Parts: sequence; C-alpha cells; structure tokens
Amino acid sequence: MRGWMACALVWGCSGPEPLRGQFGEEEQIRCEETSRTPVADDAVITLAGYDGDVDVDIAVFRASAAQVATHPIHWMKTGEIAEITATLSRPGSADHVVYDNVGSQSEGPGTDAAIFCPDRLELPVSLVVVTSDGRLDESVETVAETLGEQLYVEAEISQLAGSLDVVALSEDPEVRADEVRVHLSLGEVFSGYVEPLLLSDPEEDVAPLAHWPFEEVEAE
Repeated sequence: MRGWMACALVWGCSGPEPLRGQFGEEEQIRCEETSRTPVADDAVITLAGYDGDVDVDIAVFRASAAQVATHPIHWMKTGEIAEITATLSRPGSADHVVYDNVGSQSEGPGTDAAIFCPDRLELPVSLVVVTSDGRLDESVETVAETLGEQLYVEAEISQLAGSLDVVALSEDPEVRADEVRVHLSLGEVFSGYVEPLLLSDPEEDVAPLAHWPFEEVEAE
C-alpha cells in the first residue's frame, strides 16, 4: 500500500491516491505503461478512467499546471502549524500515457485496464515549495499528472535548501537526512503531504512529516 492510501488509512491524511509508473496492490493489481503518445497543445484527449471515459482539454490541463496554491500545513510530530505555498510554472508538452494491469487480478491484457489502471496525461513542470517557517524552501523539476480533473504532482527533493530536520521530525529514525518526497493534489481542494524516505527502502511506507488539510483540535 503506497501513497495517499497509506497516508489516509494509517496516519489520517486527506487526499486522493497519486499516480505512479507502477501502482496498485502488489501482485493483485500492477499497472505498467504500455504506450506514451505526445499530444498537441490544442487537442482534446479522451482518457479511459475508473468510471468511464473522460475528455480532457490539453489547454486547460496545461493552464492548471501553472498556478500558485497555499494552505496551512501540520507538522505531525511537533503539532506545529505553518503555511505551505506550491508554485507550478513552465509546463511543457503533454503526453497521453496508457497502462495495462499485469497483476494476478488481471484476466488478460486490456480486459480490466480502465478499471484498475486508468489512462493519464502528464507533462514536465517546475515546482517551488516553500513553508512560512523556513523548513521547506525547495525548487525541483518534476512531472504533473491528471486522470481528467484533479492535478497531481509528486517530487523527490534531495539536498534540502530549507531548515527541515528530517530525522528530528520523523517517527522513524532510520530515514535519509537530506531527502523528502512531496505529494500535491490540486483542484477544488489543495491537499498533500511530505514524507521522509527510509534508508533501507525509499519506496516503503513511512509516517509523513507533515500533511494538509487537517482538523485543528480546540483546547478544552
């Protein structure tokens, strides 16, 4: 179990599951890329989605990948609250990426791809992530993705420029001291989380350092 699903069920984070080159429950559902096609900036692309086909205007998708979003962020170990600002800019040309389920739950190539492994659009983008407390002050080139409505961005950031002490804020001490993975979901609601990377396996689930949105508990 990876990403938003683990975050929501185990640590109480909010937001939809992000996208990956391979995702889904191991063995049962395993999505692998089968094709990648560049699309024109003025095209309208039909994506095979979880609940049927979705038409996406590429111009609208590219416009959504150039925005600024701000939200309070909750550092989980200390309970401190700051403000996070994510700035997306310089979106590149989009690709239409098709996946197929090659896991054990598949009944054959293509038979259930749209149910378990929906199409997506992706494009390169510049990301700047800053928090008001100075813990994050990062810039990275990454990829923005969509299934049709929400925009997702996932970025691994190494050699942190901010003051974030990853080890001190992590529930697990065996984490990389100078690297985090940031997950963003942008649409009607701006949500996300920041997670450390385990020394033993950077793909293994680990409690996030911070997340948003969150429910503030009033003192009695």
